[in-house]
Amino acid sequence: MYKISVICPVYNSEQYISRTINSIINQTLGFENIELILVDDCSTDSSCDIINDFVEKYENILLFKNKTNHGFPGFGRNLGMEKSNAEFIMFIDNDDEYEPDFCEKMYDLISSEDLDLISANYNIIKKTHVEKMSIFNLINDFDEQEGNRKYIDLNKLFYLKGSEIWCKIFKRSIIKNNNLKFIENGLNEDTIFLYEYYHYANRIAFIDYYGYKWYRDGENLSYYT
Repeated sequence: MYKISVICPVYNSEQYISRTINSIINQTLGFENIELILVDDCSTDSSCDIINDFVEKYENILLFKNKTNHGFPGFGRNLGMEKSNAEFIMFIDNDDEYEPDFCEKMYDLISSEDLDLISANYNIIKKTHVEKMSIFNLINDFDEQEGNRKYIDLNKLFYLKGSEIWCKIFKRSIIKNNNLKFIENGLNEDTIFLYEYYHYANRIAFIDYYGYKWYRDGENLSYYT
């Protein structure tokens, strides 16, 4: 069984999707331990052709195509979760990247400490500079700290700002056992999903590590960004 299922909704990302996929293939965890699920929302460019080139080379890269365009990422993420097989689930947008050791760090910590969710920091990549976004520093006033990670009292979770799902790792069993889904007909689906997940989580850690690259250069807004 794979250790992590990475889910990526896709729409018209021909300029960036190879970069995104390669960032998963090159993970230090070992790509053989990762299941990459891409769900295309009726792209009108060559995104699917590019993805199919990867599918032919790797049995753990799966492409599913929506029959109709949904216009929002919720449907693709739900389908990806339904098709996933790994113990843990991570998300990525179709024009972003993981740092090479992102999956390894997240998997090692969540599995060794029996956590229900881990949230990391991320870098916002712009044309002229990089902005560091520290989820870790948002909880400076909360609870215990041990080295480069913090644990939060669940009663305080709803005071947190930020709904980024792609810098986190989730337990598939919590999602499946509680039938958690993204809304499919609008935005802010990640916020709703995340807070529903919080409700069922028992132990959550925030780590001081920048594992995700969120591209915001003003040109590569190919879908839900």
